[in-house]
Amino acid sequence: MHRITRMFTIGTVAAASLLTASEASAAPAAPQYCAVLVGPAGTPDGVSPELDRYCSSVSGDDARRHLTRPGARTADEAAVAASTLLMTWYENADYGGGSKEIYGSSGTCDHSGYRVTPNSEWRGKLSSATGFLSCNWAEFANPTQIVKFSHQLPVDYIGPEVNDNVGLVKVYHVG
Repeated sequence: MHRITRMFTIGTVAAASLLTASEASAAPAAPQYCAVLVGPAGTPDGVSPELDRYCSSVSGDDARRHLTRPGARTADEAAVAASTLLMTWYENADYGGGSKEIYGSSGTCDHSGYRVTPNSEWRGKLSSATGFLSCNWAEFANPTQIVKFSHQLPVDYIGPEVNDNVGLVKVYHVG
């Protein structure tokens, strides 16, 4: 009986240790807030080039301030100063977690809109989005662009087919 009790005690300690390690690795990382400026695509099916980017662990406002700072990395500082907020991406459904604001250097959305490729980090965590001004629709496509999800903005969940698996976002105006 002593042997069984001892095995139970060792099993309990090991389970407690595993639980503690599991809990420690599941601790959420601090949200990241990013702002990105994109320009118009060169062709109707082209991708909007990224002109500047800044990420902050403080807030979206902090990222925006740095993006529109004098001396931003884009050669066209006037485009940065005149940029228009197009949409915000969120890493969780229901607009939670970190966010990334997408700004356009050529004003708000028209029917052609902007086509943005998420970087490797956002490709694997984009789950919901909001639009601003006339940017009222978005199409989210997986990296192969075979699976697509189109929805009016805002959208609190981009659907199981492309959630955390986005290779291209087209934000545009319908109406």
